[in-house]
Amino acid sequence: MDRGSWRRPVVLEAGGRRVTVPDTFVAARLLVGAWPDKGGETHAQAVKSCRDVLKGGAIAGLARADFIEAALQAGFHVRPETFLGENWAASADTRPAPEPQLSGADIYPIIRRQALWEAPAAPPIEEEPRIRELFSELFAILGMIGRRLLGNAGRILTNAHRAAPHGGLR
Repeated sequence: MDRGSWRRPVVLEAGGRRVTVPDTFVAARLLVGAWPDKGGETHAQAVKSCRDVLKGGAIAGLARADFIEAALQAGFHVRPETFLGENWAASADTRPAPEPQLSGADIYPIIRRQALWEAPAAPPIEEEPRIRELFSELFAILGMIGRRLLGNAGRILTNAHRAAPHGGLR
């Protein structure tokens, strides 16, 4: 079974400890396990995206984006290395001290404690665009750019064809 590999793992901070989520399979296990915010729309979307990836019908990057959104909704802190890689700090002097890495199995007790003992996370700010919507807009813009480039290339080739002697390029 394809585990829905991600280029970069998602690094969450839960209970003061870092948790590394390397792929869609581990993300799905966390989401259906002791996830603190199981009733939310973002949680449901993340579970659906992970399921679709594991069944082979979706892109792992979208499941990753939905998982990050669900983690933020549930009150987790998403670490900068999730987006910027391991060397995200400007120099070794400003880099935070390394903390122990946890596997997916190690996070279950932490999430369960958070779900049972901590106050619920604050609701998200409605004005912030959802990650999925941002990806959708990005793909739409890239599509428009591609169509424009292809249209310009077609006009250039047509004009070159008309301008060439004997009606063709050589």
